[in-house]
Amino acid sequence: MAPRVAPRPAGCVAAGARRLRIIIGTLFSGSFVVEFVTSVSGLGRLMYEALVSRDTYLVAGCAATGAVFLASGTLIADLLLVSIDPRLRQEAS
Repeated sequence: MAPRVAPRPAGCVAAGARRLRIIIGTLFSGSFVVEFVTSVSGLGRLMYEALVSRDTYLVAGCAATGAVFLASGTLIADLLLVSIDPRLRQEAS
């Protein structure tokens, strides 16, 4: 028999914030496929054309831009998680 404990809404939001990191990475990597299939110009298409033409500097720039997007998304998710979950604030101090 399960204990009768009311679920905490903050716990649900914290779990969603943890998943946000994975979602942001998936959105960036999935955008390449969507741009390629729908022929929409964007960062994924630019990186594909740079790979085909062997433009190493442009490939490095696109990869660095993607890394910045991923890192900033992870930072936003972590800050959101710390602001929601009081247990993490106690560990940080």
